[in-house]
Formats: sequence, structure tokens, C-alpha cells
Amino acid sequence: MSEYDKVIAKAKKAVDDFVSLDVTTIVGKFKLDENGKVVPADDDQKIIYTESNILTGDIRNLIDPEFASAADDPIRKFHES
Repeated sequence: MSEYDKVIAKAKKAVDDFVSLDVTTIVGKFKLDENGKVVPADDDQKIIYTESNILTGDIRNLIDPEFASAADDPIRKFHES
């Protein structure tokens, strides 16, 4: 890959990172991965993950089944707002 291609790839990633907002709520044990991102420490926690594209307005929520039936749960409401 040429230096020009590397610069273009970095610029595209910077734009993608700028327009993307990711929120993760973990109820349970967590750790940081090699990039400093929060990840579950094991399989014994509940997670809600929200991914928002600021430019397009697209929002994707991934909700643990434990939160799925609790429509009035404050953590779930936060992710849906």
C-alpha cells in the first residue's frame, strides 16, 4: 500500500470515527482490550450497546434479553433516547 493510500485510509477512518457515537453499558465485570475499549470480562454480565451515526441519524440498539422485557428500565431508556 502506497503512502498516499495509507493517508486516504486514515482520513476515511477519522471521518467514520467522527460521525459514529457508540455507547456501551455493561452491568457486571469488564476489562479494557488492547485498544483501550471496554469489553465484557466474562459471560456473566448484561449489556446494552447503542451505535449512532450522527450524519444519517441511523441508530442501532443491541439489548440483552434481561432488559428487553423491562421497557421502563432507566438504563434501557437512556440507550433509546
